[in-house]
Formats: sequence, C-alpha cells, structure tokens
Amino acid sequence: MLKRLLPTLLAIILLTCTVGVVASAEQIELEVAVFQGGFGLDHFQYVAREYERLHPNVKVNLWGNPRIGVVLRPRFLQGDPPDVVWLVREGVTNAELLRSGLLYPLTEAMNTPAYFQNKTWKETLMPSTLYTLTDGSDNIWGVSLDLLTWNLWYNKEMFEQYGWEPPRTWDEWLKLNDKIKAKGIIPIALQGKISDYNVF
Repeated sequence: MLKRLLPTLLAIILLTCTVGVVASAEQIELEVAVFQGGFGLDHFQYVAREYERLHPNVKVNLWGNPRIGVVLRPRFLQGDPPDVVWLVREGVTNAELLRSGLLYPLTEAMNTPAYFQNKTWKETLMPSTLYTLTDGSDNIWGVSLDLLTWNLWYNKEMFEQYGWEPPRTWDEWLKLNDKIKAKGIIPIALQGKISDYNVF
C-alpha cells in the first residue's frame, strides 16, 4: 500500500511544480532532491520517468541523499533550492523555509483535476496530509509524502517483574510512566544513532 501511495504523492508534487508551464512546448528541467532513506529511490525514479512519459517536454533530474537537509541548507540560504524537495528534519526544517518565504503555495495546483479521476488533487488526499505545514492561512504549503505508525516496544520480563499491565490508551501510558519513574527507571529509551527519530 505504501509503495503505491508514494509514487502518487510524488506525482502530485511534481505536477504542482509545473502547473501552467508543462502545456508549452518549451523544454523544462526539474531538479528533484529527496531524502534517501529506508524507502530507497526506486519509487521516486519510477514517478519521475512516468511524469516524463506524460509530459515529453519535461526532464526530471532526481537525486537523493541520507542527509538531504544538511546538504541543501547552503542552497536554501543562497536562494537556489531544487524545484521539488522531500526533507527530513536534519539541517533545515519546512517551518524555517516557510518563514523565510522559500516555499511556493500548492493551493492552486491542489484544486486542479487529478490524473484519471473525477476529483481534484486535494480531494484525492486525506485532509490531514494537506495541513501538516501551515501559516494559519488556507494555503497548502506541502503534502505529506508518507503516513506511518510509530510503535513503542516494552520489556515483557520487566513488566511481569513489577506487575505492570501494558497500557492501551494514552492516559494509561501516562499513569504507567509515573509508576515506572517511581521505581527509578527511565520510561523511554531510544537508540542514539539517528537523532531525528527522537523528535517523534
């Protein structure tokens, strides 16, 4: 499901970069820079080639890097960003880019007809994916590229030792945290290799 969703969303992002331009015969090159992590680059390459097939006058130059925010930060500061970017929090944040006026609103493009559907692009997406980055206006400044579930694992032997039941709600989790801390134990521990995960 996720692999099918990602190309669709990237296609939407690519579309928004060329609204009103791709109809011309002029040759256009788009630079697309993405986070190269666990998802890899294959699905991005697929979308880029498919977009080129649908728009023969567009060439998509796609590249990725595991530290995409760090690599691109100097380019953002120089005012020379790629046309489309998928960032993670390291190096530069979407909120910084929005405050700096470096993002182009996708609102108009999101209200254009989606490929192969009788809906607008906006109507094809879950509403929560459209307003993850906001300035308080009705503008759409970005589209979530993925929807994930974050899970917490627990030490079953420790829970049995102290008679703790695994929580089923957030309120139960908070109450359990107090019990865990009362035993002098830190409730949550994270690996220190990839600091971005600590944000979640």
